Amino acid sequence: MKTQVKISKGKAVRKPIYVSLFVALVLMISIKSATAQVRTYSPLTYGVGYSSFLSGNGHGTFYSFTLNVNKNKHGFSIGPCIQKTSQQISTVKVTYSYQLAEDQRRLNLRVFSYLLYADNLPLSFSTVCLEERQSRSQEKWEQLNNISTDWSKVKLSTIETGMGVEVGVRIMNGIVLRNFIGLSVFYHTQYTSEMYSDKIAPVLMVGTSLNIFNNY
Repeated sequence: MKTQVKISKGKAVRKPIYVSLFVALVLMISIKSATAQVRTYSPLTYGVGYSSFLSGNGHGTFYSFTLNVNKNKHGFSIGPCIQKTSQQISTVKVTYSYQLAEDQRRLNLRVFSYLLYADNLPLSFSTVCLEERQSRSQEKWEQLNNISTDWSKVKLSTIETGMGVEVGVRIMNGIVLRNFIGLSVFYHTQYTSEMYSDKIAPVLMVGTSLNIFNNY
C-alpha cells in the first residue's frame, strides 16, 4: 500500500509538470508567431539621408547626402560627400548594409560595407598641422634639402573601403537615427612622397546619420 501511494504521488507530481511544459511550448510558439507577424518587411522602401563621418585618411570630416533604398533586410545608399575643410563636392560614397537583428522595429543592428572615392582634395587642418610639425624636424628638413612645403595647398585623391556595424533608432514613423563604427583601408592614388602620413593604411571610421523613409 505504501508503494502504491508513492507511485500515485509521483504521477500527481509529474502531471502538472507535463501540463506546464506543454503550456510553455504553446506560449513560445504563439509569441514567435505574433513576433513574426509584427516584423513584416515592406518589399521596397526608399528615402533620403544626411550623415557626418570621419576616418583617418587625412581628409578629415565629410558630410554626405544619400539616396537610400531598402528591400527586406538589405539596404543600399549612394550620394555625394562634402569635405568640411574645403567645402568641395568631389567625393562619392556607396554603402551596402544588412540587418542582423531588430527589436519591435524600434532598434535595429546592421552590418555594412562601403566604398568611397575622394578626388583631388586638400588635407584636413589636423593633417596639415601634423605634416608641418614633422617637416620642422631636423631629419625631415635635411631630406627636403631645406625646401619647405605648404601643406595647406597639397591635394590628394583617395580610395577608401571598409566595413563595420551600425545601431539604428526609430525616432518616429519614417525617421531613423543611426550611429556607426567600422574599420577601413585607404589608398592615396595621388600622393607626394614628402608626406609623413602613409600612402596606404588601415584606419578607424565613425559617424552618424539621420534618415527619412517613405514606409518604416
